[in-house]
Amino acid sequence: MPDSDELIPAKSGPSEGDEAAAGGPPTSSSLRANPAFAAYLTGEAASLLGTPTRAVALPGLAVLVLPANPGQVATLAVTNTKEAA
Repeated sequence: MPDSDELIPAKSGPSEGDEAAAGGPPTSSSLRANPAFAAYLTGEAASLLGTPTRAVALPGLAVLVLPANPGQVATLAVTNTKEAA
């Protein structure tokens, strides 16, 4: 009688671990497990936090560090706003 290993056919293709290591699609369906998505999410969070911080900090620094008058601060605020895409 043949061994039980001979009765089980071999898989014809890479296993799940080989596919992920070779740059194939991720085996997990969770976005949290995807390193590219984690990097994207971190960048978006930093951008969303940094934009309003810059809008407040830049005119404040102009007043505190530079001798800027109200007209110059207004000009600075207007020229540094992002246009809506």
